[in-house]
Amino acid sequence: MVAVLAAALASGVAVEEAARLANLAAGIVIGKVGTVPVRRAELLGVLADDLQPGSQEKVLSLDLLLARVADWRSRGLQVAFTNRCFDLMHAGHIALLEQARRRADRLIVALNSDHSVQRLKGLEHSLVHQQERAHILAALQVVDPVVLVRRMYAAASD
Repeated sequence: MVAVLAAALASGVAVEEAARLANLAAGIVIGKVGTVPVRRAELLGVLADDLQPGSQEKVLSLDLLLARVADWRSRGLQVAFTNRCFDLMHAGHIALLEQARRRADRLIVALNSDHSVQRLKGLEHSLVHQQERAHILAALQVVDPVVLVRRMYAAASD
């Protein structure tokens, strides 16, 4: 706790926010056995959990997603992952997401970018812009974070 407080203050963070970060770090430490450090990914994961009230906050960067996954795994949670274009949502997509979520505590959805959809399905696609598709997915209760995949290395289909 003291180390996080000192690091935050030394970085120019306001006293109130530094104290909040230190308290979050203390909460992580008391959940562990023995004297252990708080890892950056754990602290970022707890901070990310604080930001989850609206669906837009569920659309994450890869760095924030990795931090959140590290936090979930440190707490023993099962994490599932699926990837699709989701260019036009339909009942089959919903069934897939519900089935994936039943297999884990958290469900990550990787969403193909517009460029990736066009490469996979042809230039006349993507019908719905990537940010709109991400927002729709994030609004679903069964979905935890959504991450935009800018480049697909393997062929994927809906």
